[in-house]
Amino acid sequence: MPPPTPMRTAACGRVCPSGTLVGFVDDDKKYGSGAFNEALAAKGYSVKVTSGDGYSINFDGASVAKNDGIIVANTLNGSPVPQTIGEKNKPCWPLQMVGPAVSAGQKVGGVATIELVGLSEPSEEWEITLAGAFNRTVSQAEFEDWVKCHGKSYTDSKDRVWTGMPLWYLAGAVDDIETGSHWTFNSTQTTAGYTVRVTASDGLTAAFGIADLARNDSFIVANKLNATALTADNGGPLKFVGPASPKQQVGGIVSIALEGLPGESAEPEWTLSLEGRRLRISSRRKNSRRAKRALTTQRPTTTGSAPGPASP
Repeated sequence: MPPPTPMRTAACGRVCPSGTLVGFVDDDKKYGSGAFNEALAAKGYSVKVTSGDGYSINFDGASVAKNDGIIVANTLNGSPVPQTIGEKNKPCWPLQMVGPAVSAGQKVGGVATIELVGLSEPSEEWEITLAGAFNRTVSQAEFEDWVKCHGKSYTDSKDRVWTGMPLWYLAGAVDDIETGSHWTFNSTQTTAGYTVRVTASDGLTAAFGIADLARNDSFIVANKLNATALTADNGGPLKFVGPASPKQQVGGIVSIALEGLPGESAEPEWTLSLEGRRLRISSRRKNSRRAKRALTTQRPTTTGSAPGPASP
């Protein structure tokens, strides 16, 4: 299960193969072996790379497949890429297209968006946005996978059984940027304190101190009631339930945000937008320490089945 994604932050080191980024948004599988959907690439679509000044070029999707010669670079000789490059001072920072498979005309700098053009229409599944040290969009399929691995239940005063993910687990997915292959709950952040805000599609919100939620499996973001998927009539597709006041039991959840994370900075950092079949992963860096890491998307470096949170 992913550690945490359209626009997502990816810690890929000094450079990131373009196929790795495309694999985040070409379908619902974003991590591990097979994240890049070769079957979709073979059917044909374009990878449109656009600079901050509006200049864009296109790569054929099939040419990007497992091609480490097409690279999105964020450092040059170990340092962040310069603002401009070459005698003509062409834009370079924060990201530059480079590599042996990139022609002179394709070496776009100042990359702001990477968009997959020509993919089939997305399904009607719901999504939820988690916002913290970085932002990620979690699809219905991902959420349901998480529940299979780490789901809990809450029985209310009417003996109704709600099933879903503990809210503190979801906070742990975005409370910091992991260096390992599993995302974990950051207890140090909890000690310092921050707010978890749950927001519904109609704008209704409920806020909680992380100290009240930490490792408390009674506060659930539920997707099922008595083993049946929630609907709009009973607060679906996601509803917050638990030993909280009725006013705090928000239904129709669309986002969960961690506010006031320790070490946050008001200064924004650059953002890379990846737009694909389902996602528009939007991430921003808010911590100066985090900003030293590579791209705006978190991704494990291991291959195989996608990792999830480590045991509490």
